[in-house]
Amino acid sequence: MPTTKLPRKAKSEMTATERLIASNRIAGTDLETELYKRGVVALFKSEDIPSQPAASTSGVEVHNKRSYLVLRNARGVLAVYRVRNDGKLKRIRERLPSRLAQEAKGE
Repeated sequence: MPTTKLPRKAKSEMTATERLIASNRIAGTDLETELYKRGVVALFKSEDIPSQPAASTSGVEVHNKRSYLVLRNARGVLAVYRVRNDGKLKRIRERLPSRLAQEAKGE
């Protein structure tokens, strides 16, 4: 999975998840890949016949200082998970960030 480059910011301007991802990159682990794997497992556990997400279009995105794992494939957005400060994922079905909501509707 390609690594999404987060913009370079002062540490005080970074979200908690951005700091967590940056510190894990320094430590030699790729937290974004780990989040993607956990998101795919959660998607397969929650759906009867889920579509396969594409690693090339899925990834961690930041909206309004909050981090989200967005799983996509050729058809569009499959699932959105909020990345909590402790690194846990929470599926978001309602109240998506506006840009993701428009993308999920196909606009």
